[in-house]
Amino acid sequence: MSDNFYQRLSENSKSKFYNVFAEITWPEKIDHQTYWMSPELLSVDGTAQSDALSEEQKLSLSRWELVNLFGFFTQGEANLIRNVLLRLHNPSFRQVQNYFYHFIDEENKHMWFFKEFCLRYAGKIYPVKLIDLGQKEEQDVEDVKSFMRILIIEEMGDYFNVVMKEDERLPKIVRTINHQHHLDESRHIAMGRELISELVQQLRQCHSQDKISALGRFMDDYMKSCIENLYNPYVYQDVGLHDGYDLREQLLADPARLELHEKIWQRTKAFQRKLFPELAEA
Repeated sequence: MSDNFYQRLSENSKSKFYNVFAEITWPEKIDHQTYWMSPELLSVDGTAQSDALSEEQKLSLSRWELVNLFGFFTQGEANLIRNVLLRLHNPSFRQVQNYFYHFIDEENKHMWFFKEFCLRYAGKIYPVKLIDLGQKEEQDVEDVKSFMRILIIEEMGDYFNVVMKEDERLPKIVRTINHQHHLDESRHIAMGRELISELVQQLRQCHSQDKISALGRFMDDYMKSCIENLYNPYVYQDVGLHDGYDLREQLLADPARLELHEKIWQRTKAFQRKLFPELAEA
């Protein structure tokens, strides 16, 4: 593993250290007559369903979909921390161990400010459902899957962060959270790509081609599972829309939404093709 690479990440985290409990200013309330999530990121954007909504309904949808997104991050990052903790003192990860401590610290901060936003301004966190990971495999394969899950959640999150951190239509607290998350996640994504590349290269020396290809397909399944959490029937219910499950299925199949999904995963799929060129050739 690349000692110098992980050392540079650690030094960068040290120089960018912040006290999340003191440095974020929480407004008493947020205006409901403004968008909380960029309209272009709403789950109905580009579809006939969007045209059927009033402006008031779109504003409501932006509030509840941001809460849904932040809740997804809250629960997703709890799992990320758990996965890294399980490997923190594993000799196989000695070179990256010091950076793991920074990673855990930063993910804990993210988990806290996403949770804090949801409970302060919505009073709840929506439940999250991700794919059943199935039967456990060899430990080295499970290690790769764990870091793939981490990378996929982070890269999806960063797509939203990059849009919302600069969107002046959104409340300052929303832009602040997205900005800070992006700064930290840029290091986490770099770590994930480097570590996964090294681990897959090691796996190729001791596992069958079928096993390696299955890992590439696992990435597709997990990306699909993450995307599906953006279309939450409980959100549609809170907005006052009927038949939330039917609406979810319509939106997930809409060509405009499929196009956005491709944009969200553009970087991730390019990395996947680089890791598993045999999948493109199949």
